[in-house]
Amino acid sequence: HGNLEGPSDKIGDYDAWAVHANANYKGWNFQAQAMRYDYNTDSGADRLAVGAYAFYDTIAASANGWSLNARYHQPVDWGPIRSLDFYNDYSRIYHKSGGLPMTYMNVLGVGASAGYLYTYFDFVTGRNQPFVGGSMAGDGDTEHRFNINFGFYF
Repeated sequence: HGNLEGPSDKIGDYDAWAVHANANYKGWNFQAQAMRYDYNTDSGADRLAVGAYAFYDTIAASANGWSLNARYHQPVDWGPIRSLDFYNDYSRIYHKSGGLPMTYMNVLGVGASAGYLYTYFDFVTGRNQPFVGGSMAGDGDTEHRFNINFGFYF
């Protein structure tokens, strides 16, 4: 629980909770989460403007959400590649205030580990999700993105 505060004025309160699970079985990893957040502004706004990195969007002032993730880790000996991680991550935000439509994102992919280099290739599908070109406010389109990421971890 906290207060929404500007430089000199309190503008409301917020509450959030989440329940998480993380389980491993042999080469498998499973994760699950359920959550709820609620921003109560003094003005009673049911939508909020948010922004980061020269980007902004509108989000619901309150919503429920959940996510389910599964990953399989497979050791390999392919030249410098030592392991592959096959994964699927799914998340959904629903019961949004302000009449905003449900948001979902599914990420299906594989990651390859080679020394300090970890590279993943994934296919992302989402609706009302800015990461794949939509808007949290809801444009109704299902968007897709193929993503390649190279990470150097030391």
